Amino acid sequence: MAKRAPIVPVAVRGLSPHEVVRKYAGGKKYFGYEKTALNEKIKLGLIPPTAPASPGGRAQIWTGAQILAHYGLLPTRK
Repeated sequence: MAKRAPIVPVAVRGLSPHEVVRKYAGGKKYFGYEKTALNEKIKLGLIPPTAPASPGGRAQIWTGAQILAHYGLLPTRK
């Protein structure tokens, strides 16, 4: 069976690879899940893992490049 491309939310289309997206502020906007489901999808590897926004900080982030790569929208180098 052929692998299907994920449905891309409209918000992702205007995302820059250099933007920083906070986990709970942008998680629903870019992935469509609330906090609990978002954490479960990250644990299962269905959504890219987050990184700390600063050393020792509690805020978790994605880069725009991570989100674009997740949806297959990041241009590849040749």
